[in-house]
Amino acid sequence: MEQRLLLNEMKCAGCVNKVDSTLRKIDGIQNVRVNLLTQEARFDLEDDGKPDQVRQRQELLTTQAISQLESLGYKVQLKSEVKASTVRELADARVRDEKWRAIFALALTLPMLLPMLWSVWPMPSPEVQLLLTGLVMLGVGTSFAKRALANLRHLSFTMDVLVFLGTTTAFAYSVYRWQIHRGHHTHLFFESAAAILAFVQLGKWMEAVAKRRAGSALESLKRLQPEIVRVKTPKGVIERTLEALQPGHLLVTRSGERIACDGVIAEGAASIDESSMTGESAPRWVTAGDAVYGGALVLDSEIITRVSHAADRGLLAQMLEALENAQAKKDKIARLVDRWSAVFVPLILGISALVAIGYGAVTGDWSEGLIRAIAILVIACPCALGLATPTAVMVALGEAAKRGFIIRDPGIFEVAPRLHRAAFDKTGTLTRGEPTLREFSLNEVDLAAAAALQTSSTHPLALSLLAEAKNQQLQLPTADEVRVVAGSGIQGRVGHGSTARHLALGSERWMQEMGLHPSENLDASAAGTLSFLADLGAKRILGHLRFVDELRPESAELIDALRAQGVKVALLSGDRHAEVARIARELKIDEAHGEMRPQDKVAWIQAAQARGEHVAMLGDGINDSAALAQADLGVAVSSATEIAGQAAAVVLLNPDPRSLLRVILLARATHRKLWQNLAWAFGYNLIAVPMAATGQLTPTLATFAMGFSSVSVVVSSLLLILSVRRAEAKAGLSGETQVAKSAFAIAGGGQ
Repeated sequence: MEQRLLLNEMKCAGCVNKVDSTLRKIDGIQNVRVNLLTQEARFDLEDDGKPDQVRQRQELLTTQAISQLESLGYKVQLKSEVKASTVRELADARVRDEKWRAIFALALTLPMLLPMLWSVWPMPSPEVQLLLTGLVMLGVGTSFAKRALANLRHLSFTMDVLVFLGTTTAFAYSVYRWQIHRGHHTHLFFESAAAILAFVQLGKWMEAVAKRRAGSALESLKRLQPEIVRVKTPKGVIERTLEALQPGHLLVTRSGERIACDGVIAEGAASIDESSMTGESAPRWVTAGDAVYGGALVLDSEIITRVSHAADRGLLAQMLEALENAQAKKDKIARLVDRWSAVFVPLILGISALVAIGYGAVTGDWSEGLIRAIAILVIACPCALGLATPTAVMVALGEAAKRGFIIRDPGIFEVAPRLHRAAFDKTGTLTRGEPTLREFSLNEVDLAAAAALQTSSTHPLALSLLAEAKNQQLQLPTADEVRVVAGSGIQGRVGHGSTARHLALGSERWMQEMGLHPSENLDASAAGTLSFLADLGAKRILGHLRFVDELRPESAELIDALRAQGVKVALLSGDRHAEVARIARELKIDEAHGEMRPQDKVAWIQAAQARGEHVAMLGDGINDSAALAQADLGVAVSSATEIAGQAAAVVLLNPDPRSLLRVILLARATHRKLWQNLAWAFGYNLIAVPMAATGQLTPTLATFAMGFSSVSVVVSSLLLILSVRRAEAKAGLSGETQVAKSAFAIAGGGQ
C-alpha cells in the first residue's frame, strides 16, 4: 500500500534528505520518495499478514511517520484527506503568506539599508536598529528558528540551520558590540541580520511564485473536471459532487462545459474538444454509442453520457497519477544531488568555523572573521541545489502533457541524448492502425466463425474483421476456450456440441509451425497482411483474409527527421516478410525484419544493447510490452485506458508518430537544462563561498545573491519551454500540438 503525505515548509535539498532518512529508519516503511517541489513524501507500507492486522499495522506506521516528521518542525497531512481544490488553495495561501512576510521584512529593513545606498540618509540609532531587527526576527525569523532547532535536535543540517545561525550570530554580536561600546561610535551588524531574513524571505516569495508557475500545466489538468455535476434521474436532473458519480449514472453536460467522467453517449450528439488529453486540436463529432473522456469540452450542444468509470479511475485520473508518479521518481542526476547535499551543509559549517577562527587568530580581528563566517553561512544556502532538478522535470512533464504524451519515467532524460537506434512496430505506429478487409476466400459460415474468435479482441485486424461481419449481418456463433498466442494469432472452440470446431486464426508462419500449408496460390507481392483460418481438428486451412493498412502521411517525415538527428531506424514487425519489405521500401528504412515474435524483438534489442547502443522502441503497448520494457526508451502508442499498466516509459495519447520525435527533443532539451541548472547551482557556490571567505561579499550582499540564485534556477527551468519550441521548429515540427486555449486557460462553463 502506498501512502502520501503533504508537508509544508520543506525548503531545500537538506530538508528532502532529512525527511527521506527519517522515513527510511521506520521499520515497515519502504520505497521512500520525497519531492521538494510538490512538498510531498511517498512511501510503501508492508502488507504481509492477515488483512485486519495489516490495516492496523499500516495505520500505526502512518501515525508514527507523521509524528516523527512533525517533531522536525513540519506540518503534515495525509494527501488522501486533502481535496485537490484545497491543495491549490494551500499553494495560493503559501504564496500570499510569503509575499506579505517579505513586504513586512523589507519595510523594516529598508531604513537600515538606505544609508549604505544613499549617504544623505542617516543611519537610525542603535536603539532603533535593535527594535527594527528584533521585529523582523520575531515576524520572519521565528519560523526559521523553530525548524532549525528541531533539525539540530536530530543532528540534521538544512538551509534553516544556516539562516538561523547566520542571523542569530549577527544579531547577538551586534548587541554585544553595542553594549561594550555604548556611547561610542562603532559599526553594528543589525542591518545584516535583518537583511538576511528580508532577502531570504523575498527569495522564498519569488521561488513560491516560480514553482507554482512551473507546475501550472499539470495543475491545469487537475482543473479540467468540475467539482459539481448534473445527473439525470427518474425524478429529474439533480446536482451531485464529482466524487459521488458511479458507473451507470447519466451525466448531463451542456455546451461550453466539460464532461466530468469517462463514459458513452446515451443521448444527443455534439462536437467535443479532447485536446487536453490527446493533444489533437481537431474537434471530434460524437453521437449515441461513442465513448468520451472526462475533461473533454462540449462545444455546441447538450449531451447525456452514461458513466463508465468513476472520476478516480478515468483517463484524467490515470494521466495525473502517471505524472505524479514520474515526479516522485528520481533519476541518476537527482540521486547525485541528494548525495552531495547530504554533506554540503556540514561542509559549509566547517568552512565558516575555520574562517572565523583562522582569520581571528592570524589577524587578531575577530569581528571581521565573524562577519566573513556569517557571509559564508548565508551565501551557501542549498536552495538552488535542491530546486535544480525537480523544477526542470516538472516543467518537462507539463510540456509533455500539452503535447499529448505522458512521461512515466524521468530516466528518459538521461537516455535520449545517447540514443543510437529507433525500432518501430508497424501496425498502428507507422500505419494508421485501421486496416480494412480487402479480400477473403472464406464462406459465410467460416467468416462468421473467424469473427466469433475475435469478439473480445481490440486488435486492429480483429476490429476490421468484426466490422465486415456486421456489414454482412452475419450471425456469430459462440466461442469459448479462446486463447491469444502472442505474435502469432488466436485460437478457440467455436460452436456447440457435435458441430463445435477447434479453429485457429493467424499468420502463415504460425500455420506452418503447426504443420499446415495454404493450398491457394496467393500473390506474395500484393500489399497487405495475410491471415489464415484453420480447422485444427481436420488439420486443414479453410481460407485466407487479406487486410490492408495504409501508411500514415507523417511516417516518412518522422523517419527523415530521425536520420537528421543521427538516429538509425529499424522496422520490427510480426507481419510477413514481403509486406514488411514493401513498407520499408516506401519509407526508405534500411533495416527491416518480418514475422518477428515478441521474443524476437526483445532479442534484437538486446543484441543492439550488447553492442553498446541505446535503443528506442515504438510499439502498441500490448503485444510489444516485453520489447518496450527491454528498450532504453520504450514509447507506447496506446489508448487512454491502458496508461496505468504500460511497460513503456512514455505513453502517446495521439496516433501521430512524430510524437516520438517530440519525445526525443523534449528529453534532450530537459537533459541539457538539468545540467545547466546544476552547473549554475554548484558554480555559484564555488565562486561565492571563496568571495565571502576573503571578505569580498558582506552578509547583506551574500543574502541577496543567495535569493537570486534560487530564483534564477527556477526561471531557468521555465525557459525550457522556449528551448523545446526552438528544437521542434528546427526539426520541422510546428512546436507543441495545438492544445485548445480552453484546456489550459480553464475557461468556460462547469469550471
